Amino acid sequence: MIRVWISKDGNLKETKRLEQGCWVDVTAPDGEEFKRVAVRTGIPEDILKTPLDEDERPRVEKEDGLTTIIVHIPVENADGDVPVATIPLGIFINEKHIVTLALRDSPVLEDFRKGIVRNFCTANKAPMVLQLLARMNVHYLHYLRRTEKEVDRLETSLLRSFKNEEVIKMLGFQKTLVYFSNSIMANAQLLDRLHKGTAIPLTAEQMEWLEDIIIECHQALEMTKIFTDILSNTMDAYASIVSNNLNIVMKFLASITIILSFPATVAGFYGMNVDLPLQKEPFAFLLTILLSFVISITAAILFWNKRWL
Repeated sequence: MIRVWISKDGNLKETKRLEQGCWVDVTAPDGEEFKRVAVRTGIPEDILKTPLDEDERPRVEKEDGLTTIIVHIPVENADGDVPVATIPLGIFINEKHIVTLALRDSPVLEDFRKGIVRNFCTANKAPMVLQLLARMNVHYLHYLRRTEKEVDRLETSLLRSFKNEEVIKMLGFQKTLVYFSNSIMANAQLLDRLHKGTAIPLTAEQMEWLEDIIIECHQALEMTKIFTDILSNTMDAYASIVSNNLNIVMKFLASITIILSFPATVAGFYGMNVDLPLQKEPFAFLLTILLSFVISITAAILFWNKRWL
């Protein structure tokens, strides 16, 4: 899908015409759309296809009047085993236009379309790039806080139910944090390069803004590391709890087996076809049953005192 936006007064408006200072927003384009964007913006088609590679690393390049910035942004992933994943977002800047291209729709770009980001001007390319990077950090922090709440909820549920469903969800969040850690670290390196001011000329005020973005990026990276450690410790604790509970169950079953073996032993002796004590007594059966119960209860009391039961 191709959308063209124009903004000169801070209000973003969708337009059909490609004018000077337009923002061309491209999401999951097909072959024909690639050609249209390449022809109308003057950006080579092979460069535009760069963000379609999910393994493309964040980087910044400037060549022949075209600045290419690749960053990783978070996206919802409801259909997969990872709740939130990261995908490359390409930001292409030339003299006339700024083009963003991603394989899937993202809440980062949706904030601009819905007007959540104020004072947005497509004619000034440097502030627009900084706003995109700032919203990227905002959503990373948002998803990290949401992941923390969800993991806390799963911890409580996990300790009570011990179902595979909770374990699978925890593994999914663990994968999310791994993706976040790699993507945010690579984004931080890209931001450090932008801070040098060679790829995009920045004013002193914009440089301070970029420094704030870098601080937020490192904050997101630290939060990711903390949550990763917490989740890893939680999974280790869960494994220990399961192992301990299994030991308790096995100890209980072993104790019950031993206690129930005494009546079977007594019955086995008195089931032999030989002369036995009390075999002529009318209450021999009741005495045998009573003897079995006494032995079993004595063994149960002994196990209880030893905390084996």
